[in-house]
Amino acid sequence: MRKAARVLEVTGQLALVLAVAHVYNVEQTYGFTLLLPWILGGFLVHMWLPFRWRLPFFVLLTGSALVWLLGFPHGPAVIALGVGLIGLCHLPLAFRWRVMMVVLAGAGLAALRSGRVVLPAWQALPDVVIPMLAGLFMFRLIVYLHALRHERTPATWWERLGYFFLLPNLCMPLFPVVDFATFRRSRQAGRDPAATARKGIVWMFRGITHLIAYRAVYLYLVPDPATVEGPGVAVQYMVATFLLYLRVSGLFHLAVGVLVLFGWDLPPVFRRYGLASSFRDFWRRANSYWRDFMHRLIFLPVVMRLRRYGIGMAVVGAVLLVFGVSWLLHAYQWFWLRGTLAGAETGWVFWGSFGGLVAVQAWMDLRRRGREKAGSMIGRMVRPMAVMLVVVFLWMFWTHSAAGATGGVRGLVEAKTMLWVVLIGMIGGAVVVGLSGGITRCRPGEGGSDASHGVAWWAMAGAAGLLLLTTGPVGHLAPPDVRQGLAELQRDRFNQRDDVLGNAGYYEGLLAPGSYTAALWQVLGRARRPAAWDRTLVEAGAARLTGDLLGYALVPGRATPFRG
Repeated sequence: MRKAARVLEVTGQLALVLAVAHVYNVEQTYGFTLLLPWILGGFLVHMWLPFRWRLPFFVLLTGSALVWLLGFPHGPAVIALGVGLIGLCHLPLAFRWRVMMVVLAGAGLAALRSGRVVLPAWQALPDVVIPMLAGLFMFRLIVYLHALRHERTPATWWERLGYFFLLPNLCMPLFPVVDFATFRRSRQAGRDPAATARKGIVWMFRGITHLIAYRAVYLYLVPDPATVEGPGVAVQYMVATFLLYLRVSGLFHLAVGVLVLFGWDLPPVFRRYGLASSFRDFWRRANSYWRDFMHRLIFLPVVMRLRRYGIGMAVVGAVLLVFGVSWLLHAYQWFWLRGTLAGAETGWVFWGSFGGLVAVQAWMDLRRRGREKAGSMIGRMVRPMAVMLVVVFLWMFWTHSAAGATGGVRGLVEAKTMLWVVLIGMIGGAVVVGLSGGITRCRPGEGGSDASHGVAWWAMAGAAGLLLLTTGPVGHLAPPDVRQGLAELQRDRFNQRDDVLGNAGYYEGLLAPGSYTAALWQVLGRARRPAAWDRTLVEAGAARLTGDLLGYALVPGRATPFRG
């Protein structure tokens, strides 16, 4: 009876959060709202299953949702190709030959994705099947091969399949790089599933609020680069451009939250990076999943190979290579999701400059190791603001076009006195530190803080408030301008600047509607059309043929449902 009450409580909380996602059409472009019934229904079944059956159920749930979303033959094709890639990793060959086989398979898929190889009989393959497959495999397959080489305790096949076929990844092509070993460790018997689920629900709600906040920033706060004149607008442009990262933060919180909901007690992706006291500290805190990915794959092997030249040279060389590879991998991600490398070259200024700063700081830290002194209170307050000011400045060159970055720099150059420099530091640092400091309240090893009843119920109060603003009497009593603003926050769309100029930056361009989303919704639309969808207005009785140049005319006074 007690278990039933706990399950009912957590299910009610989940339903409330999913209702917010539905009302605000969270990531509707990629079909996340279509996945909401699968999350709710799957969670209900998951909570009542024995522990040993939960992972197989999750894999089957993801596979069923994939086939339902894409239909036949696209859904089964993604599963078959994915299982084939996993199978290549386990061929009875030397490890290097298995890697070569995977690379050759990837090259073939890349040729199809780029359009260099065309299959006329299956036009949806490069635009629907391969992008979906890439979202599931493009990074995790690299992690998996690395883990497979160092694997001591063999994983079960359910663990292997579950690692690649993650339910939220079906509608989130931009997905955190979950580590395979962490994925296995985070799912253990004996943990309270209700407490873990409550933590996941809180993270999901946090992600949804970040995505709604992103829409507000994107629509109302980012100025047109052509209007960036003077330091005041330059400050607004820099800070607002950095706050567009809220979409990535929201997606990652939502994605990891769904995984936590189903029993994987994963660590947080972001760790209060607005409070970073140095560039190295910022690198450790911001997107810790990517940092760990690069640390295992690049940093440690390079340091071990270069240490004969001295630890300082080894660390600096490894850091520079990490940031160079990060830039290349973001271009690689762009190719798989957009089907082209045009636009993927952006970001070298950010990755190169930030990598250089981290490398110099790593060198200096090694030289003064053991001689560190505790800073003053003022120093501890100023350093995070200075770090964020530099990061925000560099971020502008990656996430927006050259015109936007040039406009921001031009506005800064026009600052006549040091007062503007202080103002930029105070505004940029205070806003970004304050916001990102609240991005996660959960430190490593403190997952229970998010699982507490108090935090969960505060989140539920926030979810209820968001629903009341749009569907309850509170929303109807609001002034017309407020209602219009709330309505605009309930859908994804370009702001006026990007709609006119096509000026979206890396993440906005990566996630903007394109060939993949167009093909995806063509598939989704066909799968969900009613039987009478393709009939004409004349066949529906709403129009009559005229026999002249008009062709047909509507029948006056006739009411009939048509494609509705």
